[in-house]
Amino acid sequence: MRLRASFKDATVFHRIIQTIAKFSGKCILRFSPEQVEIVVEPTPESVEIWAILDRVDAFFRVEESSREYRVESNHDNQINLEVSTELVLRALRSAANSTDVTMRLAKDGANTKLSFQIVTNSSGGAKTDIHQDVSCIVKRASHMANIRTAVQYLEDQHPHIVCAFPRLSEVRVVADRMRTLRPQMQIVISANYLGQVKLSMVDDGLETETVWSGLTVREDEDEHAAMSSEDRQRFHEVRVEMKTFLKFLSSTLTEPKVELWIYRRVCARFVMHVMSGPAGKPSNSLLDAGRSEAIAHLMFNLPGLGSDYDDD
Repeated sequence: MRLRASFKDATVFHRIIQTIAKFSGKCILRFSPEQVEIVVEPTPESVEIWAILDRVDAFFRVEESSREYRVESNHDNQINLEVSTELVLRALRSAANSTDVTMRLAKDGANTKLSFQIVTNSSGGAKTDIHQDVSCIVKRASHMANIRTAVQYLEDQHPHIVCAFPRLSEVRVVADRMRTLRPQMQIVISANYLGQVKLSMVDDGLETETVWSGLTVREDEDEHAAMSSEDRQRFHEVRVEMKTFLKFLSSTLTEPKVELWIYRRVCARFVMHVMSGPAGKPSNSLLDAGRSEAIAHLMFNLPGLGSDYDDD
């Protein structure tokens, strides 16, 4: 089993791990020659997270001649490592402003570790070598077989609505203002087929809401033709914990394209498309959206808390 990956630039990878670490102290790094996945295993009460780095060449040096990106194993060349998100972040913080960052799989007696080798330059031009080791657990193929891939999971479900989501920075301002009214509250996230997304809360009979309009909605022609005006105006909603929602909004990724998938009473799914350049108009699709632009996709399932007035 061999793993060696030299970063082109570790900045975006660092920010992805930072975002995931807000929700979980550990994750599984799933390496293959074609892509890297970062998985937070679901529990009944936790946020399920899948990240797919499907443009490996945007993160790592993959030139065949250099052999700087190698993933080899007896299990279809897949390597699955459970790691502490905090320890990975500690290693990546050491890589800030570095000229060369390589991670590789190594053995320390009976223990397996993910070893980061980092080269930095001082202001005077002197090079410094930094070595950081992250202990890890190799997950067997039988264990990973029980964890569905992101694509399989999405195919199992049918959302009530999928639409573009406003800029996270704008939504964060609104959510922070609502939180001051009641810190431990729940918040209702809703959307309709007119391209409106709404955040609302009810506190002691006083309802507060903010609506964004003109957002792109995903729908096919048959659905559009069969939908009445009343159906298009109707909001589909899910209620989530404010604390969890604010963690999602505090992502350190720079202006990703974000989609909202609503499964009434079940979850609010947010899909981030991490772009290689400036963010553009949000896409209508999910993992197939903007593959020529997006270098990674992150999916967050925020558990729903049900609703008293969304009955269908």
